[in-house]
Amino acid sequence: MSTRIAASVVIAASLLLGSTGCAFFSPIATGLKYDPSDGVGTTVGDVEVRNAVAVSSDGVDANLAVVVINTGEDTVKVGFQVESDGEKLTSTVLVSGGETISLGNGDVPGLVFPEVNQQPGGLLPVYVQYGSEPGAEILVPVLTGELPEYEHLIL
Repeated sequence: MSTRIAASVVIAASLLLGSTGCAFFSPIATGLKYDPSDGVGTTVGDVEVRNAVAVSSDGVDANLAVVVINTGEDTVKVGFQVESDGEKLTSTVLVSGGETISLGNGDVPGLVFPEVNQQPGGLLPVYVQYGSEPGAEILVPVLTGELPEYEHLIL
């Protein structure tokens, strides 16, 4: 009898451990960083780039809407660079220490990049950099102005 009880305990323990063991090794999903909106983001030094989207009606010209957050104390000039017909085009934004700027929302226009030739539904490579910090390339989704929240960004 005791052999049966011991075997039952071993089998029950094996089943319990086997069915819950993944929880011990899997990352906690709420602890993972992700982009909760249509846009993408990155961090370069003290500058956080959030919810970057490019809006284009024809796939030729793009209007980049983005939120730029300077978590540092110094004013920085953040550059956004895209390639257009083999040329590198850069637009810069001056962001004071502790300031958040939302480009393309409300009264502040987005960054306009002509002739990027990226169709809606594609991804526009945008390089973000400031000062001597190493930059980062993000693949920004290209959207149309069909959604009401983006129609004001159509060029």
